[in-house]
Amino acid sequence: MTTPASRTSDHGRLLTLWSLRPGTHLESGDSGDDVLLHHRWGVERIERPGRVVREALRRMSFGPVQLANVPGAADTDELTVLVDRIRPLLECGLQFEDGTTPLLGLVAMSPRAESLPVEGAAGMLGPQTPVRLSRFTSLRSTDDGFVMESPLSLYRARLDDGRAVALIGAVGRATTAEAAAGATGLGLDAVRRVLGLLVAAGLIDVARSAHEPFGEELDDALTAWVPVDLLFHTRSTLGRHDHDFGAVRHRTGRDHARARPDETGQHRVALPRPPQRTGAGPALADLLERARERREFGARGPSRSQLAELLFHAARADSGSCCPLELYLSVTQCADLTPGIYRYDRDDHSLVLVTSDDDALHEVLEHAAVGARLTRTPAVLVTLTARFDQVDTKLAGPGYALVLRSAGAAVQTMGLVAATLGLAIAPLTMLDIDADARLLGLDWRIESTVAATVVGVAADEEAESA
Repeated sequence: MTTPASRTSDHGRLLTLWSLRPGTHLESGDSGDDVLLHHRWGVERIERPGRVVREALRRMSFGPVQLANVPGAADTDELTVLVDRIRPLLECGLQFEDGTTPLLGLVAMSPRAESLPVEGAAGMLGPQTPVRLSRFTSLRSTDDGFVMESPLSLYRARLDDGRAVALIGAVGRATTAEAAAGATGLGLDAVRRVLGLLVAAGLIDVARSAHEPFGEELDDALTAWVPVDLLFHTRSTLGRHDHDFGAVRHRTGRDHARARPDETGQHRVALPRPPQRTGAGPALADLLERARERREFGARGPSRSQLAELLFHAARADSGSCCPLELYLSVTQCADLTPGIYRYDRDDHSLVLVTSDDDALHEVLEHAAVGARLTRTPAVLVTLTARFDQVDTKLAGPGYALVLRSAGAAVQTMGLVAATLGLAIAPLTMLDIDADARLLGLDWRIESTVAATVVGVAADEEAESA
């Protein structure tokens, strides 16, 4: 198997190196036995591989190698067939002949990742072809250096060499391979090969000419997405990444779920337990319809017993114990409850006073009036927060998505319970997490608002009881 190399003026040839992707274990046995590759998606069996293939796999299990250096590689195409077959299990690197680390590394994030034209990548990009970083590609720092990922790509790129980072910086806006080569000092052939490979991987976008839009701008399927939303969608589900996912400890050996601050001595208000309801109640269809309607609020606020029942059920609507929500109550109108901001203690079914500061209460409710599109200050605001450290110690991947689902379930539950109590709710369409954290005394990185809703007596119910 021969490996074409690109010439540069200063750095020699650009070599192609192959290795088994991290986490892949080679089980080779004796000569003549089948070879097994144990990987994150299963096991790949290679039946009775020849001497060249067996030696190539052995070398790649230790780290990056040139396949052309495997004895006998030049006399057979077996290694080309092997690379095509097990491409998702390999990491490909491009390294200058005089270098000590790869300029670029690419590893598949899905077993369905298609093979890339590693050797012919330069041919995908002309010297004057417009090129720029995909607007969906993100660059972040890891223990191993910079990595690039995109929800549109099934490959992750690793930038081990500072020259590669400089090259990515050069294509942060529309440019050409020729201009990028001049800006970085890398040879044109090497730049075309690196950028061409990233184009094939879906991390860089191209246009046909300087007068035409880039490919992503012509894709109608992408017009509804902003990068952060598409990344969140793909990383909170399976199929397009290889990150840890599910019930795993996100930070091994570190239990970093923090206990709540000591509330000893703070004013506590006991709440009445919800009554045991017997007999036939309202039909579910009627409750759903009433909860869906935009109901007007009356002049008076809900009673303490109504709020107690509302909070009791809302606090038990989350998705099991993986992402429990905290509920805060900002009260300005409740006949048997002093105005203030309270935290609901689900274990004790009580309210713990956070602050009775009038200015803080006024600011919270003014924000709520704007977020719920109300013309007057609401009587009660229920704010739902999530403690992310509790989620992080139990789940990796879908944690924040489950938090949002739990918040949605809690708000829906409040709507249904409110309908049975003659109350109305108005969920906020806008949340100010910075203001909420300041007013509730929270560190938004640890605990932050994920939903909020105004609660009040429904105007029609108030009229009937008058």
